[in-house]
Amino acid sequence: MSVSFNRWIVSILFALASSATFASDEVKTTLAPTDAGKIHFSSAEKNVTYPQLYKHTAALDMPIWGELRFPPNMKANKVPVMVVMHGSGGIDKRIYDWVDFFNNMGVATFMVDSFTPRGIHDTVADQSQMTLAVSSADGLLALKLLATHPRIDSSKIGIIGFSKGGYGALTAGFEKIRAALVPQDLQYALHVSFYGGCNQYGKTTNAPILMFAGTKDGYYKIEDCQKNVETLKGLGANLKFVVYKGALHGFDTTNPHFYAAKGQTAINCSRAVDVDRGEVHINWSEHIATPEESQAYFKSCTSYGLTAGGDSEYREKSRQEVKDFITKNFGLGG
Repeated sequence: MSVSFNRWIVSILFALASSATFASDEVKTTLAPTDAGKIHFSSAEKNVTYPQLYKHTAALDMPIWGELRFPPNMKANKVPVMVVMHGSGGIDKRIYDWVDFFNNMGVATFMVDSFTPRGIHDTVADQSQMTLAVSSADGLLALKLLATHPRIDSSKIGIIGFSKGGYGALTAGFEKIRAALVPQDLQYALHVSFYGGCNQYGKTTNAPILMFAGTKDGYYKIEDCQKNVETLKGLGANLKFVVYKGALHGFDTTNPHFYAAKGQTAINCSRAVDVDRGEVHINWSEHIATPEESQAYFKSCTSYGLTAGGDSEYREKSRQEVKDFITKNFGLGG
């Protein structure tokens, strides 16, 4: 075999390998039966705001990705799926633990990475690196993509999120936000939010919501959570609120208790955000007329330093709550 022929073979193999690599990085708008693993899709830039989403002035062309995993020994032609949204620390052991948990239930998972594609390591010390509107967009645009997969039951797509991702998981069920990003006939079947903040409300899609909070969470006051839940229920939300006495932020993890000195917390803030009207209120009463006033207040009330960590009892209890909730609403049968 000649040297030139060898070089020709090598060049062909290199071209094929390059083509395969490109294909795996291709941004998807629809999915095929064989699609699994790392999948790229488009979402919003990291500084996008809700008004931009509502007015359709945001360019939804930022390539991000998620990892699609199907349950082992999958027998059904179509399965339910849970979109998994990470917190301010990015994808960590907690996220992989929940992915395994769902897969073992017979539920597929789509683990969204909101940070790495946007060049963010974490937002623990600076939440302004990525707006909360982006978390909502990532969750809803993941829904839009997954609904096209032939092996996924589009009527049984749920979302779960933790901390910053918990906010995204909850707000993906707010009708005004949903309507701005996905077709009218598409919505999440259920929402699970772990310690995702307690200051936003609006009319929901009426999909079942399961919210968790700890009374000793260093990011918010439990009283604000209770007010927020009451407001959501008053607007018709189909919501179950689970409160764990003495639980810290991250109670569902296996992490020991630790003090995050640089953790940015809004526990001293009392802002209520009316998503439908685009209004911000202090202490659930005083209206703030401008975004500038809202930002000034937030800057004045934020502080740094909080204790977080897991709790073995609440970890197991919350897992059982989630399992029961999903089993019931996805009709998995025990």
